[in-house]
Amino acid sequence: KTRVEMVTHLELGSYVSKTGTLKGVKKRLSEAITAGKYFINLLPSSEVLAEDGKALADELITKVHKREKKTGKTQYVKSFLSSNRAFREVVNKHSFIDPLLCAVVNNNLNPLTDVETKAEYCDEKDGENIGKSLAISLATTLTATIGVDEWILQFPALQELDKEYVWFR
Repeated sequence: KTRVEMVTHLELGSYVSKTGTLKGVKKRLSEAITAGKYFINLLPSSEVLAEDGKALADELITKVHKREKKTGKTQYVKSFLSSNRAFREVVNKHSFIDPLLCAVVNNNLNPLTDVETKAEYCDEKDGENIGKSLAISLATTLTATIGVDEWILQFPALQELDKEYVWFR
């Protein structure tokens, strides 16, 4: 197992303003975050932890929010999935994940659909329908955590993924 520690030593001198100091600190923190994302993206799906899953979700949502408004969200989801080893492994095993995440990121309110299929038998249309159902689950519950729990409990395929990948939720 490899462990990486990043140490930043910031030596600015005695005539640096508060603004200059903050700029230097932000730059170094940004470098650490970028390095963390790089290493998380290299992990196989079996080694990704729950907290890494949250970081991956943040990375995806940040990329989508920072995109040019002319560019569709789907392009960013596909780019993210291809750049992350764990997600590539999951998409190779379960092809419905790609359209599921695209539908989740589009975040349109749709009626709840009924997909009782196991993960191994889900197709892309099932994935899209499952993904479209998240928005209504979030809209009808008090907290996002409860909404996601409810969403996962509604679909056997998501329950399987939740058991197989600790970082999926």
